[in-house]
Amino acid sequence: METKKYVDDSIVIVAQGALRQTQKEILKQQVKGVEITTLGRFIQSLDKTNTVEWTLCYECYQRFKGIENQLHYFKNSFLSSSFIDECLSFLDLLHFYEIKPDELPCIKESDQELKIILESIYDLKTRSICYKENLSSIGDLSHVYIHIVHPTLMEEKYIQILVGHQAHLLSPYLNKPTYEYYHANNPRCEIESIAQKIIDEKMDINDVMIALCDPKSSTVLASVFDRYQIPYHLSLSKSSSYAFQAASLLEFALNPTSETFYECLTQNCFGDMSDLIKAQKMYPYAYDQQYPDLQNQTFHSDLFNEYEIKDFISIIHKANIQKQKIIPYCQSLMSSDIQNILYGVDEILRHFHKPDPAFHSAMRKIQNLFIDSLPYLKEKEDMRLLIDEIRKIKIAENDQRMNSVTVIPYSQINECLPITFVISATQSHFSDFTPMSGIFGENYVANIEKFPSLMIRYQHDHQKMLDRIQNGQRIIISYPLSNYLGKNYESSLDIETLLQKESIPYPLDQANDIQETILPLSEDTARHIYVKKHEMKGSISSLEKYVGCPYAYFLRYGCHIKEPLEVGFNVQKIGTLNHAVLETLVNRHQKDYAKASLDEITKIIDLYMHDMKIVFPHINFDLIRERLIENMRMNLFILEEMEDHSSMKPQYCEYKWERILPINETVDLHLVGYVDRIDTSETTFRVLDYKSSQKKLQKDLVFSGQQLQLCTYLMQMSDELKLRPLGGFYYSFQNGKLELPYQKLARRSKLIETISTEAIQKEMIRSNRLQGWIFDENVEIMDDDATHVTGLKNTKSKGIYASNVFKIDEISDCIQEMMKMIALNILSGDIRLEPNESACLFCKYRPICRFNGSYTEKKQLVELPPCMRKEEDHGQTVE
Repeated sequence: METKKYVDDSIVIVAQGALRQTQKEILKQQVKGVEITTLGRFIQSLDKTNTVEWTLCYECYQRFKGIENQLHYFKNSFLSSSFIDECLSFLDLLHFYEIKPDELPCIKESDQELKIILESIYDLKTRSICYKENLSSIGDLSHVYIHIVHPTLMEEKYIQILVGHQAHLLSPYLNKPTYEYYHANNPRCEIESIAQKIIDEKMDINDVMIALCDPKSSTVLASVFDRYQIPYHLSLSKSSSYAFQAASLLEFALNPTSETFYECLTQNCFGDMSDLIKAQKMYPYAYDQQYPDLQNQTFHSDLFNEYEIKDFISIIHKANIQKQKIIPYCQSLMSSDIQNILYGVDEILRHFHKPDPAFHSAMRKIQNLFIDSLPYLKEKEDMRLLIDEIRKIKIAENDQRMNSVTVIPYSQINECLPITFVISATQSHFSDFTPMSGIFGENYVANIEKFPSLMIRYQHDHQKMLDRIQNGQRIIISYPLSNYLGKNYESSLDIETLLQKESIPYPLDQANDIQETILPLSEDTARHIYVKKHEMKGSISSLEKYVGCPYAYFLRYGCHIKEPLEVGFNVQKIGTLNHAVLETLVNRHQKDYAKASLDEITKIIDLYMHDMKIVFPHINFDLIRERLIENMRMNLFILEEMEDHSSMKPQYCEYKWERILPINETVDLHLVGYVDRIDTSETTFRVLDYKSSQKKLQKDLVFSGQQLQLCTYLMQMSDELKLRPLGGFYYSFQNGKLELPYQKLARRSKLIETISTEAIQKEMIRSNRLQGWIFDENVEIMDDDATHVTGLKNTKSKGIYASNVFKIDEISDCIQEMMKMIALNILSGDIRLEPNESACLFCKYRPICRFNGSYTEKKQLVELPPCMRKEEDHGQTVE
C-alpha cells in the first residue's frame, strides 16, 4: 500500500463520506486536474451503453404479467413496485455471487414460486453484470488512486480487479487514538454539550468530524449548531417536493377521487391553495363539483352563529374561485392518452411554480423519467411504476463552505479527523449490520450454498464497524440515556468492550441551555391589546383559559386567532343542541318539561339536523340523529325523576348576566355570561350548569382559578335575585357505563339472578346525580329522598341533610379576589407557555406552540375561606 499522495491529472476513488475531506487534502497539496469520485460512479462511467437501471422495473413488470397463471402464493403482490424492487435487488446479488436459478431452494411453495419469478428475469442486466462488463474492458489504471479504508464485501472484489489493472491502493494514516466516553440526558443535551465543547476548547472546526450513529440526529444537530453559530457541512439528499407533486398528479390522473385531489392540493401542486384546502377538508367533493351555496339558505336554529356562517360563506366563495382556476389543468389529466397526461403534469408544475435551482434540478430528473419510461407505458395502470420511481427522486443539498465541521453518518467514516465525535452510540444505533429480510430473508438465503452465510457477513460488517474508530487521534464517544419521551437507551456493548471503561456525564453549561423562547409583553402592549375604553371585556371561561395556559389565552384573545371550523357534530355542537332542547321544553312546559313526548323531542332535534344538512349536505346524520334522540330520552327520564322529588321550579334558562369589577384606578373587568338554568322556590334558588361529560366541582381547582364558573353564577344570582342560594350543580348529559353485574348469585337461594330493569334505572339515576356544592340547610325542597343530589344524606335521626354547607359570602369574596389577580396578570403581559394538563387536551393551538414539555401544576391563588378549611368537600373528582 502507498502513502496518501496525489498527482496531477489523476482519478481518486474514495468512500462517499470522504469526498469533502479528500477535496480539502488535494487543495492543500496544490495538485491540479484531479477528479474525485466514488467506486460506483467510476465503474458506471466506464459504461458506454448508458444503461438506465430503473427501466428494468418495467421489463420485470411485463415479464411478471406473463407468468401470472403460474403464481398462487404471491398472486396479490407480485406486480407491486416494492415486490419488483426486492426481486431486482436480490437478482443483482445472484449475479454478483454467480448463483444460477437451478441452485435456488425449492423446499416450500413460496420457494418454488420465487424460483419461477427469478428464472423469468435472470437474463436481465443488473448492476453487477454491467459492472463486470465495464471492468472486463478496462486498460491501464495507473492514473487511478483508491482510498477506501472500510470496503464492503462487494467493494473488496471490485477493488481487487482495479488493483490488478495497476490502480494504486492508498494506505490510511495509522495512529492509536485516545478515547473519551460520555453520556447525556437526551439527544439534544448530547449535541448541546458537543457544541459547548467545541467552543470552550477553541477547536479548529476543520479538524472536527461528527459521526452520527443515528441519522435522525441530524435535524437536532442543525438546530443546535445554527443557534451556537458553528459552521458545519451536512451533505444530505432529501426527497424533492416537486417529485412528490408530480407523483400526486399522476395518482390523481389514475384515480381522480376527492382523496387524490386533496392530496394534490396539500402537496401544493397548484401553488398556494389554502382556501381550497380548507373547503376540500370540510367538503370532500370531486375536483369539478361546486361547494354548497349557503348565501341564500334559511336556518331554523342557533346551532351555527352568524360568524360561523360568514366564515363558511367566505371560505366557500374563495375556494370556488380557486377551483375554477385549476379545473382546466385537472381536466388535462383526464386524457386517455398517457403522453398527454405527462405533458399535463409538466405544464402544471411549470405554470404554478417559480423556477429556481431546486425546481430546475428536480424537473430535469422528472422529465428524464418521463422520456425514458414512455415506451414502456402501454396502459394507464402501468404508470404506477413511474409514480413510485418519481417518489424516489432525491435532491442533494451540499453546503459549499470549506471551513466547517464535517458531519457524516457513522457508516460513512473513511478516516477519522484529528477530533472525531461519535454520537448516539447506543446499543440499537451503533451496529450498522442489516440482515436479509423480506421475501428473500435469512431463512431463504441460508439454503443457497454459494451465498455468504449470516456469520460471515455479520463478522465482516462488525469488524469494519469497530475498525472505523480504532485509528485516529482523539475520538470522543457519547450516547443519550433516554429519548424525549423517557424511553431508556443502553450503551453499546461493543463500545464498552473496546474502551474498557464506563461513561461519565457530559458537562453541560445550563446557562447555555435552551432559553425561554416566549417573551412577556410589555404592560403598555398588554393594555393596548386587551383594554378598550377603560374596560377589559371577557367571560369566566376566558379567565379560566388564561389560568390553564396564558399563551393560549394570548393567541385567542390577544392575537384573535380563530379556532378552525370543524366538520359535523363536534362536542360543542352536541352541547349546544342539548342545551337548546331543554331550554325549549322548559319554556313550553315549565315544571313538566321532562314529560315531553318523543315526537316533540324529535321535532326539536330535527330543526337542528336540518341546519346541519344545509351546511354539510354530503354527511349522513341519520345515525347521529338516532343517538341524540335516544340520549335525550334517557336524560329526560332521569330529570323527570329529579323533578318528581323536588318542589323547586325552573324559572330561567340561558339567563344573561353582566358584572363590572374594578381592577385598578383606570381599568374595569367587564364580564358577560349566561346561566344555563335557575330553579327557584319562594326563598331560595339553585343554579344548574349543563355539561356534555361528567364533571364535579373540586376545591383545588376552584381556588387555583381553574373552575370559577359555577361559583361565579351563584355569586351573581345572589346579588340579582335577592334569594338565598341553595346550591350550584353540574348536570351531565353523558350516559356513561353503569357499574352493575349482568347477573349475580343470591346467597340464600343459591340461584343466579339477572339484574332487573328497576335496578338499572336506579343505577342510572344514581350515576347522573347533580354534582356541586350546597349553601343552605333547607335541602329537602330540592331532593326529598336524597338520591338525586350528591352530598345529601338521609337518616332516621336527622332526616335529609347536607354533609357540608358552605357560605356564599366567603366564597364570593375569594372569587372576586381571584378575578382581580387573574386580570392583573393578564395586564402585566405574562403570556408564558405553562399549560396545565387539561388545557392541552382539546386545544386547537397546539400546531402553533408545539408544546411537548411537562405540565404545570397550578397553585392556589387565595387562602381557603373559613367555611372550607376544616370541612371535607364531597364529590371531589374532576373530569
